[in-house]
Amino acid sequence: MYDRELVLQSVAARSVDPMDETWIASDFACRRLDTRTYALTYFLRQGERLSRRLTIWRRTADNWQVVCHHGTLVGG
Repeated sequence: MYDRELVLQSVAARSVDPMDETWIASDFACRRLDTRTYALTYFLRQGERLSRRLTIWRRTADNWQVVCHHGTLVGG
């Protein structure tokens, strides 16, 4: 589990020293959970690393907000 500060530090570090790596996202699916909440699933290939991702999105009065994000390694 990552806290907000670690995620912000990681994003900032990547912008200073970006990886020379292609990320490929595929097999997107979106499922409505309630009137303002949706689950987005997809696969993400980062070099040899393959993971299954789930992001829960909620619509607020002003924009979309990530409520939860999860990734599980599924093979290479």
